[in-house]
Amino acid sequence: MNLFKCSPEVLTPFIARSPYQYEAIRDFLISLKGKGVVSNEIEGGLEKTIALMEKADEIAKNSEHFAFSIYDGWAERTGGIEEGLAVFQKVGDDMVTRIGLESGGVCEISTAVELLKKQGIKRIFTLDPPIEGYFGVKSYTDEDGDSVTYKEIDNQTIEYLNENGIEVIRTPR
Repeated sequence: MNLFKCSPEVLTPFIARSPYQYEAIRDFLISLKGKGVVSNEIEGGLEKTIALMEKADEIAKNSEHFAFSIYDGWAERTGGIEEGLAVFQKVGDDMVTRIGLESGGVCEISTAVELLKKQGIKRIFTLDPPIEGYFGVKSYTDEDGDSVTYKEIDNQTIEYLNENGIEVIRTPR
């Protein structure tokens, strides 16, 4: 019996959001094989479950990354970092935040570059999200009147990213 009743594509966003949990669960399931601690029905499906999880992980690792310039009105008002870079991983029809809003505002571009390099990300896409949003990435104003705005990365930032070994591809919506 496979523990999951979905395709790898459906499982992928969950794994992309929690890569460390995925590894722990996968390792735990592998450790159960042949130990006689689970029912025969579950034991018989462990191989399929692990294979499904590994396929979903592979899809997640090969999903494209999108980056946007971000402005945070609340951070500006409270003295935080109001402009920077937000990075998302597009997994199926979902954008998973990799670098986003933090308690002190947004991530500075230089910090984002270091994080991207550390994660081995060498190519990102950018675009100007439409008003209705792009797979969940959408500018908004909260109930206090503070806005968060996402837009295409500007030329100066693209040059900086390129100089640091990160290719930026502008893409139409």
